[in-house]
Amino acid sequence: MQSTKALLELCVLSLLAKGDAYGYKITEHIKKHLGLTGFSLNPIMERLMESKYLVSYDKLFNGRNRRYYSLTAKGKELLANYNNDWQNFKEKLDNFITKKEF
Repeated sequence: MQSTKALLELCVLSLLAKGDAYGYKITEHIKKHLGLTGFSLNPIMERLMESKYLVSYDKLFNGRNRRYYSLTAKGKELLANYNNDWQNFKEKLDNFITKKEF
């Protein structure tokens, strides 16, 4: 886990592992729970789709189309890798913070 980009990708992939969702819902969930403002999900979603980690489809809702996103098998593999990286980083950070001597 080396960048904000990777962290946001982890967040998106983690949400979609729970089920398909439309872009606005994903954006609002991330903003609400991470306290982010003024960020756009579009470049992240485009990058994940170009790399075949996500697929999208349109679904009619109240007379309008919503673009939904879904994880691919390749996306699930990326999520597993990100989760491993995150666990390793958390462990290293925990050890660093709690270490008694300098």
